[in-house]
Amino acid sequence: MTGPHVHKGPHVDATWDDVVETMHEAMTGDHMLCHLGHYTDGQMDVAVDVLGRRPDHPECHRDEYVRTARRLSTFVSELERELLPVRTGSLIRVVLQAATGAVYCDAVVPDQHVIAFIRNGEQPEPVTWSEVPLVRLADRRTTKVATSLRLRLSRQALNLGGWLTERLPDADADPALVPVAPPGAVHTSGDLGGPIPEQCQKVVDPRDLHLVSWWVDDEPVFTVDVFDDPKVRRFFNKSISVAQRRRFYDALGGRLPSIVTQFGRMCRESLGGRLERAVLDVEQGAIYYLRVRARQYLVGVTLNQNEVSPSDDKIARLGVTVRSL
Repeated sequence: MTGPHVHKGPHVDATWDDVVETMHEAMTGDHMLCHLGHYTDGQMDVAVDVLGRRPDHPECHRDEYVRTARRLSTFVSELERELLPVRTGSLIRVVLQAATGAVYCDAVVPDQHVIAFIRNGEQPEPVTWSEVPLVRLADRRTTKVATSLRLRLSRQALNLGGWLTERLPDADADPALVPVAPPGAVHTSGDLGGPIPEQCQKVVDPRDLHLVSWWVDDEPVFTVDVFDDPKVRRFFNKSISVAQRRRFYDALGGRLPSIVTQFGRMCRESLGGRLERAVLDVEQGAIYYLRVRARQYLVGVTLNQNEVSPSDDKIARLGVTVRSL
């Protein structure tokens, strides 16, 4: 069987050989990723794929993946500007997941992205979206490629997804390590009645997941955050207040269905289904969108880059709980 197919833009010369080699190595062997590309300002530099190696990866989709990735690269750069006012840094990683696949868009430097696609079979219910094994492994592989290419440019690693953070095994399972929020540290707004607000309040934590909100028909029903906790105050300064961040995330929560719809239209043919999960990973934390049912979704926020992945898992597990209520 032949190796991965490599396609280069007309501007790519011998100075790109190490980029091509890095991407080729990531695609060799297990065929986890079906497309891996390097894009600058919405234009393809290098694309490597294994289309034609599996029945669900036909070669006729090659141009489709490139078109989708080009649009995605451009839209992510535009979306980054919308997120800058909250002062959590650049948009460095985007994860979009459907029932049958996922796409990853990781920053190397501004307007330069590594974009990868996977396709997988339908998952049995209930699905904890972030913990689907193939989705997680592909996420880590894509961030490894993007980090390698960033280091090639003598830039410091961005800790995409928080994957570079070393963790003590089972640390979260020790009750003694769970911080107790002081009185007044937990801020709530909206309708406190019913089991869903109760479940949302259980998962916010000054260590990782700092805000959760529950939305129905594009309106916030309930929001809880720990922005007032002394352990979280280090993420605020004179340039951004707690009140300003609350207003920003409230406004963004109403915008997320439109943003996810735009992403979904770009990726529909490549992923083969409706988006269920979206992660907007910035330099200081991440924003999470999780579809629960039609016109019902959860929004989460962490301000701690080291805890992006654990916070993602918390939102995903909360989604499973809320779907069962």
